[in-house]
Amino acid sequence: MEWGTALKTAINNKIIELTAKIAIGIEIDDVDIRIAVGSLRLPAMRSAIHRAARKLVIDREGILRCGICNKGPFTRKGLYLHLTRVHRYDIAKRVEEEYVEFSNLIENKSP
Repeated sequence: MEWGTALKTAINNKIIELTAKIAIGIEIDDVDIRIAVGSLRLPAMRSAIHRAARKLVIDREGILRCGICNKGPFTRKGLYLHLTRVHRYDIAKRVEEEYVEFSNLIENKSP
């Protein structure tokens, strides 16, 4: 594995973990996102992570279920582990889709 690929994998893993934490209700500081993606991509990535995270959890009166496969019920920790172990690629894909959508929205608003 070359350095570029290893770095992309590490960044992707961090983004997946941050997204899963936000999904289960753990507050994440912008510094954590900035460390993973840098200052220039922070606004778009923050939006992408938060938008993707909202779709990962179904919370019905405190009973948590996976928003991807509908399994559950889970504790917060159990759902975090489920998301990061079973749905890593799904989360990465959703964040990427949200990032592209946000970036396109910003580009279309620019004069």
